[in-house]
Amino acid sequence: MKSLRFITCFTIIVLVVVSCNDPVPGRIKINLVEYLTHNSVVVESEIVDVGKGVGLQFRGVCAHKTAIPVLGDLAFRGSYENESGILFRTGLSGLEPGTRYILRAYCETNEGVFYSDTFSVRTKLVELITDTRDGQHYPVKIFGKQTWMIQNLNYASPGSVLSGGNAKSIPAEFGRLYSYQDALVVCPSGWHLPTDEEWKTLELTCGVPVAELENDVNRGAPAGSNMKEPGTRLWETDNSRFATNESGFSVVPAGWYNAANKEFSNIRTAAGYWTVADPSQKVWGRYFYSTSGGIGRLSTGVSSGSYSVRCVKD
Repeated sequence: MKSLRFITCFTIIVLVVVSCNDPVPGRIKINLVEYLTHNSVVVESEIVDVGKGVGLQFRGVCAHKTAIPVLGDLAFRGSYENESGILFRTGLSGLEPGTRYILRAYCETNEGVFYSDTFSVRTKLVELITDTRDGQHYPVKIFGKQTWMIQNLNYASPGSVLSGGNAKSIPAEFGRLYSYQDALVVCPSGWHLPTDEEWKTLELTCGVPVAELENDVNRGAPAGSNMKEPGTRLWETDNSRFATNESGFSVVPAGWYNAANKEFSNIRTAAGYWTVADPSQKVWGRYFYSTSGGIGRLSTGVSSGSYSVRCVKD
C-alpha cells in the first residue's frame, strides 16, 4: 500500500516538470505607432515573454485592410533597437492614402509564429495631380509656401532610363533617371526643376538648421531621416535605424546612372536629385543615404550622369 502511494506521487511530479519545460512561443506587444503619413507609418514593438527553448528568428509587422493580418499578408521586417533584439522598430511603406490598415506585430521562432494584439491606423489623404502627357498620377504636398511632388518623376522622355534598367525588378516608385538637359525640361506644364535655393527652403521646413544649409556632407541630421521612406521594403537594412518619413516627402533609393560606362550605382542604398545649375554651371545636387540621417549637398557637373527628379510647382 505504501509502495503504491509513492509511485503515484512520483508520477504526478514528473508530469508537472515536463509540462513546465514544454516550449511555448511567447508574447509580443505594440508599444508605439508614429510618423503616420499618406503612405507610411513606423511601429515600435517589444517581445515581452519567450518560452524556454524557443529561438527567436525574424520579427516585424504585418498588415491587412479588412481582416486580422497574418505573416502571409502584407509583411514588413523589423530592425533591432538594442542588442537583445527584444525591442524592435518596423517601417511600413507603400501604403495607400486614406486607407485603414489593421496591424499586428509578429515574431517567427523555431516553434512557430506568435502575434501581438491588433492595432488600426488610417493613412492620411493626399492631393494627386495628373501628368496629361501620359496619364500618370503623382501625390503632391505643400511645404510652407511651396508645393512639391512627393514621388519621383516617371515620365519616359527620350533621354531617360529606368533605374536598374529593368522595369520588372525595380519598384515603380523609383521612377526614371534623367540627364541634366532632360531634367531641365521634363517636368509637366506648371511645374519645374527646383533650384538649390528652393531645395534649401524645403529643407528648412523639414528641419535643417539655417547654419547648416550651405554645408555639403551630412547636413541637418536627422532632417534626412524625416524625408526618407522608412523601413527596408525599398532601402537596405541600415535605413531602418534612420528613416521616419515624418515629412511625407518619401525619398526612395533609385541610385544613379553613368552613361559613359553604362553602369548603375547605389540602387537601394542612395538617392540623388538634380537641381538647376548656378551661373557657373555647377549643380548642387541632393543626396540621401541608407546609412545617414543627413542630406548631402554636393556639386557636380551638368554632364556627370543621370539622377532622379522631383518637380516643384511654378
